Amino acid sequence: MISSADAVRHQVSGSTELSSAIRVMVAGAGMTKFFSKSRRPERRSFFLRLDTFDFAWFLSGKAGKNSTPEGIVDIREIREVRKGKNSKDFERNPEEAKRCEEKACFVVLYGNEFRLKTLSIVAFGEDERNTFMLGLTHLKNNKAYYTYPMVTQRFLLREFRSRGDGKGSEKNADKGSTVVTLPEMKRFLQRINVKMSSNKARQLYQDFEKGKGGLSFNSFHDAYIHASLSPLIGEFTTKFNDISKMQDYRIQLRENQSLTLSDFFEFLRTFQAQPMEPPAIKQMLNEYWANTQPNGPGGPILTQYQFLDYLYSNDNSVVNPDHLKVYMDMTQPLSHYWIASSHNTYLTGDQFQSESSCEAYVRCLRNGCRCVELDTWDGPEGNPIIYHGHTRTTKIGFKEVVKTIAEHAFAVSEYPVILSIENHCNVNQQKVMAQVFKEELGGLLLTQPVNPNATMLPSPGELKNKIIIKHKKLPSGSEELKFTISSDDGQEEDLSNSLHNGYLLMEDKLAHTWLKHYFVLTAKKLIYSGAQEIEEDQEDDTKENEEASQKETWYHGSLPNGRTAAEELLRDAPDGTFLIRASTSPRSGSGVGDESCYSLSVTHQGKTKHVRIYSNKDESGKERFYATDRCSFDSLAAFVDHYRMNPFKSPKFCFKLQEACPLEGYNFIRFQHQSKPWFHESLSREEAE
Repeated sequence: MISSADAVRHQVSGSTELSSAIRVMVAGAGMTKFFSKSRRPERRSFFLRLDTFDFAWFLSGKAGKNSTPEGIVDIREIREVRKGKNSKDFERNPEEAKRCEEKACFVVLYGNEFRLKTLSIVAFGEDERNTFMLGLTHLKNNKAYYTYPMVTQRFLLREFRSRGDGKGSEKNADKGSTVVTLPEMKRFLQRINVKMSSNKARQLYQDFEKGKGGLSFNSFHDAYIHASLSPLIGEFTTKFNDISKMQDYRIQLRENQSLTLSDFFEFLRTFQAQPMEPPAIKQMLNEYWANTQPNGPGGPILTQYQFLDYLYSNDNSVVNPDHLKVYMDMTQPLSHYWIASSHNTYLTGDQFQSESSCEAYVRCLRNGCRCVELDTWDGPEGNPIIYHGHTRTTKIGFKEVVKTIAEHAFAVSEYPVILSIENHCNVNQQKVMAQVFKEELGGLLLTQPVNPNATMLPSPGELKNKIIIKHKKLPSGSEELKFTISSDDGQEEDLSNSLHNGYLLMEDKLAHTWLKHYFVLTAKKLIYSGAQEIEEDQEDDTKENEEASQKETWYHGSLPNGRTAAEELLRDAPDGTFLIRASTSPRSGSGVGDESCYSLSVTHQGKTKHVRIYSNKDESGKERFYATDRCSFDSLAAFVDHYRMNPFKSPKFCFKLQEACPLEGYNFIRFQHQSKPWFHESLSREEAE
């Protein structure tokens, strides 16, 4: 059997650049790793391990043959290798990232879920960065490295090193041992769902151990093949020969359990209707199974185990390989085709409280999606944003999304991409959107008819490498469009006119605990999301911000008779004098008090003005405070500092915050009586009597 290392050496032998890159990666290099959590970047030793076909990193100075890696990325799980600092790992450490040269940075995106993991690395320089990017890109794209026997061999090698615990961490392996023991073999068989009694497992172990004190890797490999495929051999042989007789084929599996080259040729021609010339068949067999031996005039032979390997391999895929690329007629009008489309493309999770991300567009486009959705809303400082309106999903910049689409639109297909715009923006921000489209998409944007005289839509072939905008304008005089979600019964629920939305606790009757869910109350239904978990560090950040705000002289907490008390405190104060208090009055249109809101009370032109301050969570889960969508802040203190330096503008007034209004004892006494049951502010003498 050809090993992964032999296959790589064979594939890169014709390229000096690739051969050099693989040698450098196998030898290893010290590079800086940025972490996914709030942690300073650190140096690590990175290696390409060809035997297990993975990219591993070790603590600096601790890399060695028997060392345990700190982390591993399976080459087969790599989806993209990207230049630059385009990952949240770099964003979480902005100061450290600034010190790193852009041309030395790269990001490996990997995983089997929709939300990919990231490995963010800073190489010694551009040359080293390019070397690792070239090698990883070649390894992930070359299908010759992913034959069924090779994948099986690498899987077994990882299991052997981890002694069958399935974790692949190598932490539980006895570093002084090079064999698998009987208990380890039993654990392994149970984990891969091979049903075998304890006595049969012991017999299997003894058959391949042969008194050597344990299973070497080759013995472990053979024992796995025997345990997993032997139950299939008898049934497979019987069915194969029965079909052969029924169809009057001449092939019969022989008693020595092998097929000659001519037998295999006949199988492809008659059973599979997949004619191949004998030289091509021989080349395939030599590439997959180098240990096949000539058998007289029949040439190379395949054992039944090797024949089953072929049946499981990509060469025997049920999909016609000619259909893995576009083979249909692409000259018909665009409306004649089914188009791979995405709904709420920006979301990485549920429609209530999940994260919006540019990476979601990357994943969809690179998975072949040709129509993506952009829900646009008025954003801060006149810049549109994208999110699932009227929910707690996080917001991302419209411009960043368009940039991402321009970069990845045609990474896997040259056929047109349609941008489906759900527009909730005012006219001014729509103009900003139009300008962004022109600047970021440039010549990719379809702005004129392909054929002005055409009576039908252009074809996908005519629209290659073009981006089309599908846009419905806001109705005249309306501020926003409805948006809906599909409920479990298939009906759509309009959330734009929700009576209230927010977090409530709901009892989990099985666990006997109360869990937090996001609820949306409409005129017809109460809709709620799955239980939400908040990371401890995010809770700590929120608490620290709240505690810091409460120590400020301008923070007055929950004032009795809030608005009236604030006006009393600010009476006769100079313009710009202000305080912030907790707000218990209902949010506009909700009819329900919202404890996450605050109110800014400030004197302006001899009167007291009141401004609501809202709080929400950004895409990283941290609390943000804002009075308008134009600016948001990570704390009330930052909010105050900003509007002390910059004017707060609204259609009715414009002011800067000046001096804070302290909560002085005598002032508090002046209005404290107003909350007493015996105080009646507007009662006349006659009415009192």
